[in-house]
Amino acid sequence: MKMIAVIAWLRHQTTAYDSMQIPRIKGKRREVRRMLAQRSQELLNRYRRGDVVGDKCLLKKALAESYSEIAGTA
Repeated sequence: MKMIAVIAWLRHQTTAYDSMQIPRIKGKRREVRRMLAQRSQELLNRYRRGDVVGDKCLLKKALAESYSEIAGTA
């Protein structure tokens, strides 16, 4: 369940999903969400492999902030 939440967070924070003009065609919104989820999975896989991720990555920033809060250095 946590992975679903991460994918949803990525969709809303790293894409223009909320402002997209998606046609009111049955299944179109699901198709767009599936495409965005695939991109999010690719990003998460980069993290899992230990690949270099740019400093502008919002997930990287969120993880750093979360770590700072946990470590008490915020």
